[in-house]
Amino acid sequence: MSIVKSFRKNMHKNNLKFLILIVFIFCIGCNNETESTKIERTVEKDTSTPKCDKILLQKCIEINPVWADYYKKNIADFSNDSGFVCSKGKIENIMTGSVYGDFSKEFNVNHLPFLINSPDHSKYIDLDSYQLCFKKDEKGNLYCGGGEVDQEIDLADRKNKTVKRIAFYGPGCFIEDAKWIDNNLFVLYGMSDKKLMIEVMDISKKKYQLFESKNELKTESFFMMEVRLKRVNFDTIP
Repeated sequence: MSIVKSFRKNMHKNNLKFLILIVFIFCIGCNNETESTKIERTVEKDTSTPKCDKILLQKCIEINPVWADYYKKNIADFSNDSGFVCSKGKIENIMTGSVYGDFSKEFNVNHLPFLINSPDHSKYIDLDSYQLCFKKDEKGNLYCGGGEVDQEIDLADRKNKTVKRIAFYGPGCFIEDAKWIDNNLFVLYGMSDKKLMIEVMDISKKKYQLFESKNELKTESFFMMEVRLKRVNFDTIP
């Protein structure tokens, strides 16, 4: 893709891991961007005063202890609900996704291990297919063959064979992981302007609740590459 070709030409090295890190560092550093360029959300915020569900926030942290432990040392009051601010609203403008579902013959099977399935496996969340292209080398090892700055989050329904775009993030925000609470309720874990964010989406009620840390993250390493996608080689392209 164009962004990879540009970096390979200008940096005189074939180092995709460096490229992806630069993309992420750029994303969390765009504090001066306008709201329209920072993020294109598929949600419409509720203007009423939100009442944060502190029990829900704690549950979100508890069901993803690996992600939480990764960042606890960098964020003050991480495990304390007073360390987060929240907003609530309705999920709007869900549209057809730009990627194929795993029920389609065009689906890139190398992404299969990284799909995040609902408890009954009737649905899954795809964080990577739009942004990253996973391939295998001659030895069967996974590597990343290209990348985009933007990230599309897709919800696939295996029963109805549909893929819906539920969020689209530009510079300033990105999602690293997701967990399901039940078959209709799931949690997105990521960053927004150097701050951690936890977004709970209820697809049956078309509502969301967003928690953002008050304190900024002080790290240049990311859970997404170091933990969730550790099986993927970002260092070189065969």
